[in-house]
Amino acid sequence: MKKCFIIIIFLFLSFTKSYSETINDLEIEGFSIGQSLLDKFSKNQIDNFFNYDDLPSSMKFRISEIYNGQEISMNAYDAMQFYTKPEDSKYILHGLNGSLFCKSEKLCKKKYDEIVSDIKSSYSNTEIKKSKGIHTDDPSGESTYVGVSVDLSDGSIRVLFTDWSNKVKYSDNISVEISTNEVSRWINNNFY
Repeated sequence: MKKCFIIIIFLFLSFTKSYSETINDLEIEGFSIGQSLLDKFSKNQIDNFFNYDDLPSSMKFRISEIYNGQEISMNAYDAMQFYTKPEDSKYILHGLNGSLFCKSEKLCKKKYDEIVSDIKSSYSNTEIKKSKGIHTDDPSGESTYVGVSVDLSDGSIRVLFTDWSNKVKYSDNISVEISTNEVSRWINNNFY
């Protein structure tokens, strides 16, 4: 009996370890890396999602955006962004970003701290990198962000809290992103 119990614990720990090392096992609102957007949307719907094609980038990936209650009903987030390759007719996901809009900076900070705490406990044996700075999408230089990221073998997890100044039209938000190494490099290289 004791031997059987030890084997069960070993299997659980092995599963947990492999779960935390791969990006494909993570989900945001039921979406995961490697999944096709066609599993949940029609080609016409996907082609009509808001996108950022008009902004400067290499277009290695298309960023499409949907909102809670419009294209889909979401449980935790107010908006989602999907990273797909523009030429891919299967719309395979290479990155996901869930955004939560906050009614106040205080509420955003509280939720951010909760998410970061969960990340730290889930990835306690992995280096968690911190970042902070001025958000480049605000020409006034008054919008700031803080964040953490975890690098896994095949991608990364990033959590950001952006405190937008009143000089831009954006709402304070928290974003949780999971992406492949390829998408992470593209983002870190200013979308080129």
